[in-house]
Amino acid sequence: MMSARSAAGEGLPRGAVRPPGPVLVGRWSKDERDRVEAVLRRLPLAVLTRGSRRVVRDRERCEPDGLPRDEDLIDPGGDVHLCSPTDEGRALDIGQQVALGLLFGLDRAIGWSDQAAWRDLNGWRQSILHPLHPTAENHNPDGFLSPRGERSPRWDLVAFTAALLLDEGRASSVGCRMMSQAAFVRDRLAGLEPRTAPVPPPSCPEFERWADLDRLSDVEVVLATPSTAMVASLFGHVFLRLVYRDEAGDAPLHLSSSIAFLAENEVPFSVDPDLRAQGDRRLLHGLPARTAVLGSVPGIRGCRRTGSEPMAFEPHPR
Repeated sequence: MMSARSAAGEGLPRGAVRPPGPVLVGRWSKDERDRVEAVLRRLPLAVLTRGSRRVVRDRERCEPDGLPRDEDLIDPGGDVHLCSPTDEGRALDIGQQVALGLLFGLDRAIGWSDQAAWRDLNGWRQSILHPLHPTAENHNPDGFLSPRGERSPRWDLVAFTAALLLDEGRASSVGCRMMSQAAFVRDRLAGLEPRTAPVPPPSCPEFERWADLDRLSDVEVVLATPSTAMVASLFGHVFLRLVYRDEAGDAPLHLSSSIAFLAENEVPFSVDPDLRAQGDRRLLHGLPARTAVLGSVPGIRGCRRTGSEPMAFEPHPR
């Protein structure tokens, strides 16, 4: 048995020494120990102090990515168990496997993935069909960091947190792609160890260029009532409007952008001979949806605000 080497790390109080990592039990080559050591140096102090104290390589029933089944990953004493080394290639690096095991055990102990603030991000819900194992309303694989993340709220959190902490800090980092998830994890880690430096937010130059915050005047939540001006408007709309100023300080409509959550409809309303049936399908079965960023809202010519009244939109004349 051997413990990963302790090392002074960033984010520790002055004079503190980073605690040793978990004890590695079983067959570990020097190269594997070095890779685990490199990963542990990138994990926050809160994970090491509250995580499992031993990582044991003794499991035989393993999945294609090299990890054991969920029920075999953490024992009743809190130790992480990984698969025994074999000659077969593993989809995941051994250092990443250790990080996933430690984070899985940490969340099992403190239950971040049970919080509504996390489950709402990908729409994890329990149902009559799945009373014990919630399923995600988000079926887009891009909303998860790995196929394991689609299994459960816990794996969703663990896979994302591992990617966030082990990211190289590139502009395309997971912290830029999934800002809400990153904010959730950073806040929880800071709450565990308030004396240590928090995990810093990533630099996201691509987002900053798109957001153009220096010219952003307002962010408006628009609740547009159903209208007969366009058939597609019979259901009403809810969207965000980003209001930008021009060089003169004005905010003309054509500079605004809108972020809308749109239904993916196989047949346009304008050519569907049975609009009532299409509405019934929407209500009873739902439609797949996507988030869209529009240069302007189609069919909207202008808007007006009267005192404290809600904003009213004037549809384009046909």
